[in-house]
Amino acid sequence: MYNKETLAAINGIQPSEISQSVVDWANEVKKAIENKPETPSIGDSIEYTDEYGTYYQNAHIETLNEHSQICLQPFVPFVFMKEGQISFSTSGGPWDVIPENMVYKRKKSKAFKVWRSLLFGESKNGCECIYADVNAWEYKHPNPLYGSYSTKEYNRNYFIKDDNRFTSFGIEFSANEFKDWLATFRGKEFTTPHGSVVVFSYKRIEKLISKAAYNGLVLPRDTRYCNGVIEVKVQYCDTTKTVTEYRCTNKGDSNRKPYELARKQAKNGL
Repeated sequence: MYNKETLAAINGIQPSEISQSVVDWANEVKKAIENKPETPSIGDSIEYTDEYGTYYQNAHIETLNEHSQICLQPFVPFVFMKEGQISFSTSGGPWDVIPENMVYKRKKSKAFKVWRSLLFGESKNGCECIYADVNAWEYKHPNPLYGSYSTKEYNRNYFIKDDNRFTSFGIEFSANEFKDWLATFRGKEFTTPHGSVVVFSYKRIEKLISKAAYNGLVLPRDTRYCNGVIEVKVQYCDTTKTVTEYRCTNKGDSNRKPYELARKQAKNGL
C-alpha cells in the first residue's frame, strides 16, 4: 500500500505536497482494483493476438456489461471511484468486444492515472499516477490466417505483386531482389486471396559502432542500403527472431548491391 513517500516518488513530487486523504484515496482505489477474482474484470490486461497475427501486448478491459469493450492499444487509463465502485476512461484504439476463451496467465502491475483536480482541488492541473496489480490474460484467435506467425515475434510486411515486382510502402523489389530480401530476413511468405503478399520476417536491429569495435567482430559480412550500400556484420538469433546489423559508417557505395550474403549462400546451396 502507498504512503506519502512512495506515492510522491512515482509522481515526481515532494511528500509534503500530498495529504493523508490523498494517500487514503489512492490506497482505496488500489485495493478496489486488486480485490478481484481470477475472472475477467474491468482494468485487467490482455495479451491479444487477432486473426491477422497482430499482437497487442497490453489490451485493456474497459467495461463488462451489455456493451463490454476492450481497447487494444490504450493510453494509460484514467480511473474514477464513486460509492466504492471503480470505472475507467481510456483513450486509444482500436476497440473490440471482449473475446471468449481467454487464458489466465499471471498478475501484473499496471499504471492508472487520476486527474489532480480530483485529488488536490479544482485549482490543480494535470494528473497523477498509481499502480495496481491486475489479472493478465492471453487471447489468440482460434483461426489465425497465418498459423503461429504474429507480430509478437516477427515483423509483418505487405507487398503488392505486379509483373514480378514487389512494392511495399516506398520500397520496390524485382523478383530476384525480393528473393534476396526474404532470405536475408528469413521471411515466411503468404499469398492472400486478393493476390497481395504478406511476409513475416525476423526483426531488424541496427547498431552503429566504432571502427575498432567493428573490426573486432567475428561475424559474417553482408551489405545493406544506407546512403547507397554499406558493409555490415550480422548476427542472427533464432530464439528472439532477430538479425542484428553492426556498421561503422553511414557512407554508402553506389557500386555494391544489398544482401550479398543471401546470394553467396544461395550460390553455395546453403
